[in-house]
Amino acid sequence: LRSNAELTIICGQYIKLGDPCNVARNATIRDTSGHIIAVPGYKMSRPVEIGNHTWICTESTIMPGVKIGDGAIVGACSYVAKNVPSFTLVQGFPAVEVGNPKYFRI
Repeated sequence: LRSNAELTIICGQYIKLGDPCNVARNATIRDTSGHIIAVPGYKMSRPVEIGNHTWICTESTIMPGVKIGDGAIVGACSYVAKNVPSFTLVQGFPAVEVGNPKYFRI
C-alpha cells in the first residue's frame, strides 16, 4: 500500500490491498457500514479486494463488497459501489466506466 494523507480504512472483517495499491488524499475504503440493520439477509460486512497496480484517486470511497481488478484507476471524488474490471478507469458518483487504460506504470 502506498498512501497519501488522511486515508481511512474501516475494516470489520476483510480488506485485501494489491501490490502496489496507490491511494491519494482523503480516500476511504470500507468493508462495513458500521451500522446494525435488523433486516433479514443483511450482511454486516462484505469483503473488499483491490488488485495490483491500482490507483485510488483523491476523496474516493470504496464501498463494501467491491472488487477492483489489476491496473484499474478510480478517478477523483468517485463513489465505487460495484466491481471494477481490470484495466478500467471509473469515475463519478456512482462510479461508471469512462476509459480503458492499457497499461498503468507507477
